[in-house]
Amino acid sequence: MNTLAPVRVLPPLAVCSLLGALTLAVGCGKSEATVEGNVTYKGKVVRGGQIKFHDSSGKGVGPMALIDAKGHYTVTAVPIGKWKMTVDTEIMRLKSSTPSMKLKPPPGMKVEAAPNPTGEDLGGYDRIPGKYRNANSTPLEINVESGTTKKDLALTD
Repeated sequence: MNTLAPVRVLPPLAVCSLLGALTLAVGCGKSEATVEGNVTYKGKVVRGGQIKFHDSSGKGVGPMALIDAKGHYTVTAVPIGKWKMTVDTEIMRLKSSTPSMKLKPPPGMKVEAAPNPTGEDLGGYDRIPGKYRNANSTPLEINVESGTTKKDLALTD
């Protein structure tokens, strides 16, 4: 006669708890980080613009953020890894030229200013060399690691 040894079955709650603990132990570390810093050109603060992240091939665009009037930027949710960075101040030139266009809306249409959720001064236009705008020519690179990475960008000619 074969006698089978009793098999002990864990309750479902214990199994779920064990799987959750193993997942944390294996390292469900963050796969994204924050990058922040200041942008200067020839030692002077760049008073506005946009920072963009591009994959190392220069073809794919990743996260982006605005540069404030004090030259500071913060980019969140940047995937960990190696990236190229571009700086574009031309969008500020468009911003500063818009009011002079004197375009009027159609009669009866109410137009409100575009929302600025932070209420911050977005700065002015500072011309920088074109190589910083292009992912294929930018010399700016960063290796993003977990947490917050500080990356000041000192642009030159």
